[in-house]
Amino acid sequence: MVLAVAGEVDLGTAPSLEEAVTAAVESVGAKAVRIDLAEVSFMDSTGLRVLLSGRQHAERLGIGFTVANPRPHLLKVMRVTGIDGLLGVS
Repeated sequence: MVLAVAGEVDLGTAPSLEEAVTAAVESVGAKAVRIDLAEVSFMDSTGLRVLLSGRQHAERLGIGFTVANPRPHLLKVMRVTGIDGLLGVS
């Protein structure tokens, strides 16, 4: 399953992302979830927490979880914080 995210992910929008990620991870028959960030213009630490939480939830359920296509500025933040490896960023 691919979940495409767009716009800004911050304190105000993170709860919606969390609901969508949880639904994707818990969807019947899901073997893997890929979060496509190509259209995300901004993400703060709240959004990063949602992604890490989603990965942990998927791991508990035995489901693959990756993050794809972050824009260069977001990829830089992920690399600096070291979460790119945890999220399987591609």
